[in-house]
Amino acid sequence: MKREAVNFCLKAVVKRIIKLIVYNEFFSSAPIAGWYAGKFFVNRCYSDNGIQRLLICILFWSVFYKVRQMFSFLQYSLRRGFGLRSSDAAGVVRTLFILKLFWLISACSSLAVPSIVRPNFETETVKLREGNYKLDPVHSTLLFKIEHLNLATYVGRFNQIDASLQFNPAALEETVLEGVVAVGSIDTNNAEFDAILAGSDWFDAEQYPQARFLSTQVNARPLDDGRIELAVDGELTLRGVTRPVSLTAVFNGGADNLLTRKYTLGFSAFGSFMRSDFGIARFPGLVSDRVDLEFFAEFQRQ
Repeated sequence: MKREAVNFCLKAVVKRIIKLIVYNEFFSSAPIAGWYAGKFFVNRCYSDNGIQRLLICILFWSVFYKVRQMFSFLQYSLRRGFGLRSSDAAGVVRTLFILKLFWLISACSSLAVPSIVRPNFETETVKLREGNYKLDPVHSTLLFKIEHLNLATYVGRFNQIDASLQFNPAALEETVLEGVVAVGSIDTNNAEFDAILAGSDWFDAEQYPQARFLSTQVNARPLDDGRIELAVDGELTLRGVTRPVSLTAVFNGGADNLLTRKYTLGFSAFGSFMRSDFGIARFPGLVSDRVDLEFFAEFQRQ
């Protein structure tokens, strides 16, 4: 069925090209501009399918041709129907064209479906691409959660994080995750309290500016949706103290990112540790000893 649809589209396109060549309109400026716009699009799309690339280019070419044809007819109608001079009619058409262009940009922005922005999307872990990955900090977040007075969960984040990932879907046990956090970038939406937490009574960011995590062992467990959950054991170094910490991680999927031109993995990890193990023991009973971590990230293939 798919092959028949492609053949039908190709036949229709060939007929259209022949018609335009006969009328000497094939090589006019607007369709050529559309053709090059289509080439730019498929180059950004990472499409490896030759027929897909050709059809996308022809689609852009045809759209540009239709737009040129429509505005030419509009300009002719303004001259004949309203008695406008050619220059006045051209001015009206240019204004309408600009308005139409802004509308199209707005429409395309609102209709930018994920399948266009992230072609080749896969959720099954075994189909993701092997490689060395680096964290995209713009689209990543590290949260911490701690119980306050047993009444509410207090949530904060760290704004400066970096991480690397060695990933092979065929050998998940060889996955290596390494992360670095600038503890002075702690953010609780309260600058005065942030300074207290970064001080010597808590994280002591001046003497120990970074926290580090390095995985030491990874075990995989398949999920029902085709993804694979990873039990990541590693070592967390905080305030100069190193202790074992375990994370539960999952790859949410992978795709070519049209905006960055990089293959990108979606990644989530959850874990916890006891703050007293790292010398952060103030206010026991008022503030829980257990600290929960939530890490939501995108990794870009290098």
